Amino acid sequence: MMQLLLIRHTQAAHPPLSIPDFERPLTEYGQQQAISISNWLEQAELSPDRILLSAATRTRQTLQPWLNQHPQAQVNICESLYGATPGEILALIDEAPSSKLVLVVAHNPGLEYLLRYLSAKDQPMRPGDIAWLSQTEATWQAGTTKLLAHISN
Repeated sequence: MMQLLLIRHTQAAHPPLSIPDFERPLTEYGQQQAISISNWLEQAELSPDRILLSAATRTRQTLQPWLNQHPQAQVNICESLYGATPGEILALIDEAPSSKLVLVVAHNPGLEYLLRYLSAKDQPMRPGDIAWLSQTEATWQAGTTKLLAHISN
């Protein structure tokens, strides 16, 4: 059985047009959300054996508080997650079929569409939201989704 955690990056700044979207940093609120996500992962005692992280600044900053506590974590920084489709995200996940818990930190609309595809639920993913899914045989079932919805309100 594989479990999948999908995390949409936390709130990003809207800087001047001179900064590329790929390099947008987190707002102060987004930084607080990132700390809350790290705390939640710690409290849930989750240890992903595969981490797929978009190379964009805001996604790296979202996971950084957790990585500070887990410097030994093996992280696959994937430029292809920026703007990825659900199929592209699944292809990256499927590269290590023996993984037990895969953590993906990326962007919408790809994450939201992937969540809809895997869970058959129309569930929006706002900045800082987490979806937790588990795979039993050939099907995916949504566990508690948007576990951190209170953080993104």
